[in-house]
Amino acid sequence: MMGGPTGRGKPVSPANDLSERDVCTKFIAPALAAAGWDLQTQVREEVGFTKGRIIVRGRLVTRGKAKRADYVLYYKHLPLALIEAKDQSHAVGDGMQQALAYALRDQFKAILSEALLR
Repeated sequence: MMGGPTGRGKPVSPANDLSERDVCTKFIAPALAAAGWDLQTQVREEVGFTKGRIIVRGRLVTRGKAKRADYVLYYKHLPLALIEAKDQSHAVGDGMQQALAYALRDQFKAILSEALLR
């Protein structure tokens, strides 16, 4: 199922080939807006909430990969929920596991997988 040209003679990606960013733009953001969330004041994208774990090996000290949530929803300036998106090559459970780990660590009130918003 191919879409029309993109303006440069290239076809639009098939629906089952969406990247994580595509999923956010085409499904999650519109669903949040339709549900009444103010995308300017209540929703933040790509929110970093750790700098990465400190790894010490002898005299060498490095940081692990920083953690970030795809979306954090705020109510009265308090983080209420996070949404973890995945591209369509991942199972729904992958996003849920990652979101659960983030939520438990930072005591979010709710977690959502992007699959629940479709």
